[in-house]
Amino acid sequence: MSKKSFLPGCLVVLGLTAVTAGGVYLYLRGQLPWQRFTPLESAKVIPETAFASSFVSTDAKAWSVLAKYGTPESRTAVSQGLEELQKNIFTDKIDYQRDIEPWIGSISFAFLPAATPGQSELLTVIGIKDKIKASEFQKKLGQQVNRKTSTSDYKGVKITAIDWQDNTTIYIAVAGDFLLISYDKKVLEAAIDTYRGQPSFSSKPEVRKLLSQSLNLPNTLATIYIDDYAAILGPDANLSPQSRQELAKIQDVVAGVGVTDTGLQLQMVAKLAPETISNLPSPSRNQVLNYLPGDTIALWSGNNLKQGWEEAEKQSQTNPELQVFLRQIRENFQMATLDADQEVFNWMDREFAFGIIPNQQAVGGLGFGGMMIWQTGDQKAAKITLDKLNELVKTVPFITIKNSQISGQDVTEWKAEEQAILTYAWPNNDTLKMTVGIPYQPQPNQPISKSENFQASIANLPKNNLGYFFIDVEQIIAKAGGINNLPATELTPEAKAFLESVRGIGITATMPDKTTSKIDVLFSLKQTP
Repeated sequence: MSKKSFLPGCLVVLGLTAVTAGGVYLYLRGQLPWQRFTPLESAKVIPETAFASSFVSTDAKAWSVLAKYGTPESRTAVSQGLEELQKNIFTDKIDYQRDIEPWIGSISFAFLPAATPGQSELLTVIGIKDKIKASEFQKKLGQQVNRKTSTSDYKGVKITAIDWQDNTTIYIAVAGDFLLISYDKKVLEAAIDTYRGQPSFSSKPEVRKLLSQSLNLPNTLATIYIDDYAAILGPDANLSPQSRQELAKIQDVVAGVGVTDTGLQLQMVAKLAPETISNLPSPSRNQVLNYLPGDTIALWSGNNLKQGWEEAEKQSQTNPELQVFLRQIRENFQMATLDADQEVFNWMDREFAFGIIPNQQAVGGLGFGGMMIWQTGDQKAAKITLDKLNELVKTVPFITIKNSQISGQDVTEWKAEEQAILTYAWPNNDTLKMTVGIPYQPQPNQPISKSENFQASIANLPKNNLGYFFIDVEQIIAKAGGINNLPATELTPEAKAFLESVRGIGITATMPDKTTSKIDVLFSLKQTP
């Protein structure tokens, strides 16, 4: 062979060798463009029998946003908890950010039925984005953690058994780009079978669709996918057949947690079986919030209780437990000579709100009372109900009924020894305002809808919703004189630290269609000083 023909061939071989070597290096470093670590990819090594899986973000940017929140006490509690967790799992010579974070591409947890009824087994699936770093960690772990290990082979995959704490054994194996971990060897073997081609969690069409869903959350930290909601409770759960029948209407659930500009947001989307809901609830415009004062401690608002009552009545036809509950409500109103269907819920066809209001003139020195706002399209029916209640109250010796003018409004007051038991007035023709246990409250100059804490607690929640539930945690703790003075609080130091870092909690529910129910919860957090 001449030098002219040999040299180009040699260069081609060298070039192919270099490309191959470079490709191998990039593969080991996890830098190939087709390497993806998603919930769907992780599910490909999760056995088909799994009924739920979760996906934890390894994006340092998302977790760094959370670092700006919390009090010094809560940050200390979290840091101590993480340090203790790390020492329990490894040693003080193993550091997550230095030794683990560089090679982790994803973290998933799968929940599978256990041999014991009513229990489940856990499979951890960790995506390996850098095999060189992962190998370095494995060597360091063997040197630093003094635990007895043994190895076995299952269908060409090495399983490492490590004697763990409390006489338990943990099993570890590497299948392709994933590190598999379980306390049950059979679960790990099932995951290896799945890796070798057996049906996976992702092979079910409904699960593929479930895992492909994305939540409307900024900086998502973790997501959980539940394919079989009833399986989580297990067959031994103390539930009646009717309750299980209702749970069966929930086909699947996706839930997650993310970090917003004001705090921590939880979101849950449930897919319901067709015909679960006969009438789609009407969204609330939340105008009733303008009647509640800015220092409202807690509130619940919504729309059209009449529609909700009628829907509950339809659902009760196949639910005996709901029938009993509705019957009890009717009987309670009958004690006040009221027909629940014709004299109560029939005129509650628009927005409503219930609030807890701080007030030093509250009955019994409680320091707070209640406020109710009802908007109605049938003022005549509402007035008939109120007149009937007034006639009933007149028969109670220690309660007097007084009509007066307060801030230009005609107010009816039920009083006992000059303390207000109940008051009501009509600020306009379609709005009834009532107070319970406190004097009548005129229109506030600063309503709760304009409150800074309330606004922060609903900032990232859907605006087109079915109403709000809100708790002013910061104000409640302050009025109690500190978290330790709250009644019946057996809380851990970590839980107390978290509550002290919370300003408020906002919750909304939405129903885009008859088969989709969505709940959002926002913890408004104090920013780190």
